[in-house]
Amino acid sequence: MLVSPLPTIRELALDSILVDESSEGTLTAMTPESAIVELRRAIPSFTVDSELEGLSYPIFNDFARFICSEAEILQYLASEEEALRLSKVPACMTFLEHVLQEGDSPVHDLVSECVETLSACPRQEQIKKWIQPKVAAIWKHQQ
Repeated sequence: MLVSPLPTIRELALDSILVDESSEGTLTAMTPESAIVELRRAIPSFTVDSELEGLSYPIFNDFARFICSEAEILQYLASEEEALRLSKVPACMTFLEHVLQEGDSPVHDLVSECVETLSACPRQEQIKKWIQPKVAAIWKHQQ
């Protein structure tokens, strides 16, 4: 079975910078709508409930629950390599860090809401092993 490697933060960042062609190539920040598009691309195993289409907060809360469910497997894995291969938590946390770096203020609010939901996850210690600096700051601020 072939497992595709997880994209690096740099690859995610390069893929998601949006160019506003009407403004002669100026770069624009990621919006909630483009963050959801990027979420679907970066984490294809996370499926958006059709009833939630266009509702960014419920989608990101659902994403937090997805991360929590993916964290369950982490407690049974012996190595970082296994975690990268068998769980989506590392890629999900990389995605959240990326959208914090590239997103506008409403995107930051979405990630903050997602982190708040994650903080209620019974497996948050497994998730925190994959946390990155900007997400860690939000998590710490919410405690």
